[in-house]
Amino acid sequence: MRPCLRFNLLLFHNLIASFLNLNDPVLIILLAIGVAFYIPLGSRRGYVQGAYGFRRLASSLVIEGAMRLGGSVLLILLGFGVRGVIAANSAAVITAYLVITPKLAARIPNPIRRSYALREMAQTLVFFSGQVLINNCDIVLVKHFFLLREAGLYAAVAMVGRVVFSFSQAIVNSLFP
Repeated sequence: MRPCLRFNLLLFHNLIASFLNLNDPVLIILLAIGVAFYIPLGSRRGYVQGAYGFRRLASSLVIEGAMRLGGSVLLILLGFGVRGVIAANSAAVITAYLVITPKLAARIPNPIRRSYALREMAQTLVFFSGQVLINNCDIVLVKHFFLLREAGLYAAVAMVGRVVFSFSQAIVNSLFP
């Protein structure tokens, strides 16, 4: 995600929180901190996978998942509620990013031209944007237009759909890396 977009999350956190009917604009700030590491984490994982660093890749995924679950449960039990869950998720992404530091090879001249790299970055941006829209636009709309109870029920059911999607995606990624 481009730095100006992360900055916009911070700059407009009150407006975004208001649109989503959130009582706590700090949730958007915590989310922006996690987002700052999310796409670079994907790039690092892609590099590590391409370099056959499967043990480090798996360790990163396990650490992230354990921190998401364990941190969320712990912070809920300590009374931080939703703020704690979002903080735990952001911390999990940051930790996974720091844990999976790739071992870089010696520097060699890059035969790829800047225009080619920019086209690839544009494709990646379209892909990630599409994934985010497909996976989250329904939740955003429901959160804005429905009452809290109905929005919460919808989010719970939608989470089941995301788990099924993630499971099938893991199978496809295992069969066709």
